[in-house]
Amino acid sequence: MTNKEYINYFLMYCESKNLTLNSVDWYRLMLDKFLEYSNQFDIEFDTMTTPEARQYINWLQNQNNRENKPYRDNAINGFIRGVKVFFNFLYEDEYIEKNPFAKVKQIKTDKVIIETFKPEEIKKMLNQFDRSSYYGLRDALLIRLLYDTGLRISEALSIKIDDIDLNRSLIKVFGKGHKERVVPFGRNVKREILKFLIRRRKEIPKQVDEGYLFSTKDGLPLSSRNVLRKIKEIGSKAGIEGKRLSPHTFRHSFAKTYLMAGGDVISLQTIMGHSKLETTRKYVYLLTEDIQKKHRQFSPMDNL
Repeated sequence: MTNKEYINYFLMYCESKNLTLNSVDWYRLMLDKFLEYSNQFDIEFDTMTTPEARQYINWLQNQNNRENKPYRDNAINGFIRGVKVFFNFLYEDEYIEKNPFAKVKQIKTDKVIIETFKPEEIKKMLNQFDRSSYYGLRDALLIRLLYDTGLRISEALSIKIDDIDLNRSLIKVFGKGHKERVVPFGRNVKREILKFLIRRRKEIPKQVDEGYLFSTKDGLPLSSRNVLRKIKEIGSKAGIEGKRLSPHTFRHSFAKTYLMAGGDVISLQTIMGHSKLETTRKYVYLLTEDIQKKHRQFSPMDNL
């Protein structure tokens, strides 16, 4: 069996496990890079050795991403995670006799303080939209929702109108692993949803409407790529600097703001859809680092 056939079998397995399309595409992306490495060094998956597996990490550290910049450590760890899952599958299903990645660990990374959006920056970005247009009203609502709920962009874009309970201000979303959860939203977002739904009914013909909240005028859901492009555009117009202009930064900003306002970690874990509390606790670390920076700036003794 060829390396490519092994990958195809694994992707078929992922689809049979009913993984989301985004998850399958992520594995495909991770394994395409690994296939590039194995082809370059003429390595067969079924006879691959542990030294060859470790060499993959060194190879990645000398590769560039789409922006022609070296891969960051976190990106490299993503490639490692994907390949480890792939070889675990090959070993457990007895396609290979030994798992070359069994003892390969991810590389150590520095804890980086995630720069989140400040409230005034959110306001500046919202001011960039022409809310008299369908697209401006829709995109402004998406920004408000991301900041108010901490939803992943894939979750937000898959929301259907029937998933929204306006009476109780709740949205039903499907997170990673098709796990369903209910997420609350505030009065501001509720008001904007009502405004947008009125406009949406006028703009989208019933015969093409697929029911997604964030739809094109053809009734189709927005793509995450278009949303990323839009966020970069409005962030640039608003003069936002030193922050990653991406949907996920709104998720980080929500979590930090929620904790600073007095929210607790347990409820935050439920809202954000984290399966492990450790994942949510990183935002407590983020908050602690921010407090330390503030103390260095406003230390009573240092300013005496």
